[in-house]
Amino acid sequence: MTVTALVLAVAWGIAGGLALVRLVGSDPVRARTQALATSSVPAPPPDLPDPYGIGGTRPSRPSLPWGGARAGRRAQQRLAREMPIGVELLRVALAAGLSPAEAVALVARTGPPSAAEPFRHAQRTIDLGGRLADGLDAAAALHRGFGPVAEALAGSADLGVAVDATLARIGAEARADVRRAAEARARTVPVRLLFPLVFLILPAFGLLGIAPALLSGFAS
Repeated sequence: MTVTALVLAVAWGIAGGLALVRLVGSDPVRARTQALATSSVPAPPPDLPDPYGIGGTRPSRPSLPWGGARAGRRAQQRLAREMPIGVELLRVALAAGLSPAEAVALVARTGPPSAAEPFRHAQRTIDLGGRLADGLDAAAALHRGFGPVAEALAGSADLGVAVDATLARIGAEARADVRRAAEARARTVPVRLLFPLVFLILPAFGLLGIAPALLSGFAS
């Protein structure tokens, strides 16, 4: 009877595998896979000669294909997770006596990869001879969620306003956002477990646990 149950389980697995292969080979799935593999962020249009906002117009956000939009959402999520670390590093640099431009350069060099990217955009503006406020404004236009930090740093660079309390508030709000996002993802785990539970675990339990008992009962 155990051999019969194993044969039934293997047959169920082969049938599920063939269905999965047929699904992956279908045209909609193939089209999405090719879009993910070949999609890239399009270059800025030619009427924007200044991509960092130095004396020109603010760069517009390009329209992304399906795969590029998904990659953009993932990049935004990474930025949201790492931004509290970048804000705290910025606070430490300013408290140590560095100027806003020097603090931006420090975070651009040593910050987490996603959190340091907006600071690198601002640093490139400074390297090209632009103002720190212009670089921060261009970075805020490209990286959603960097706007409050850019406004605080621009005010400190132009007016000399102390921004430690403002950055502390921004860091606390960023940490709260990360915690809420983690709790939202945790609430979706039971829903995502329904598919393997219903279509994989329960059939396997039935084939290996219940089917042998039923077959032995019928045979006796």
